[in-house]
Amino acid sequence: MDKAGKYLEKMKETAGIIYDHRWAEAYAGNMSICINEKTDFDRSGKIQLHKKFPNLKGRSVLITSSGSRMRQIASGDEIKMFSLVSIDESGNFYYFHPDFSDKPSSELIAHLMIHEELCRGNKNDNAIIHCHPDSIITLLRSQKFKDPEALNEMFPEILLESKLLLPNGAGVIAEMEPGSEKLASAICEQIKKRDIVLLDKHGCFSHGKDMDEALDRIEFVEKAARIYLELIKLKYGEMK
Repeated sequence: MDKAGKYLEKMKETAGIIYDHRWAEAYAGNMSICINEKTDFDRSGKIQLHKKFPNLKGRSVLITSSGSRMRQIASGDEIKMFSLVSIDESGNFYYFHPDFSDKPSSELIAHLMIHEELCRGNKNDNAIIHCHPDSIITLLRSQKFKDPEALNEMFPEILLESKLLLPNGAGVIAEMEPGSEKLASAICEQIKKRDIVLLDKHGCFSHGKDMDEALDRIEFVEKAARIYLELIKLKYGEMK
């Protein structure tokens, strides 16, 4: 608990920001932190993973629990709204910390697969955020921005800070079933080369060295998308 506890306040703060932005309706959204230090607790019960996670051996992942709402995390007893999952030394099993929920997010496998990929690539990124920003979802309804090249060309035309905040740009993934391994695999492929991944009809997954950096990337893309959409409305109005 002590090692995981130091991350809870920041995740609680992040949940509040996400909710204030209205990016997490009902049960939507989830986030996690990969904890590199070994966490000590009773490991009498273990759960088989359907695939091996060699780069997460001995590490723990603090993730929002199933059914938790961002508004509740921000204002309630956050420890009951997170699960602490520890991967055993073989990478084949995991354990739940008894002080936390034993019902992790339905996107647990996606988060584990992304953390596995980040660790494999020796990235110093331990934080993942998934949420549903309005303008990002709206922008991807345009056929033009289903092409990541067009999307990444748009960012510097809208905001000069694009190279600073999003040096590797954004990836785009077509509509897929939420929580599926197929979606998780597609995200992992994009994570290898992108700072954030936009999902058709499903928001985005962002990663960073901490919650702040992961959130920075979402805020940047959402703002660029919002300004672009406003400019389209302005241009249409001027043409009338």
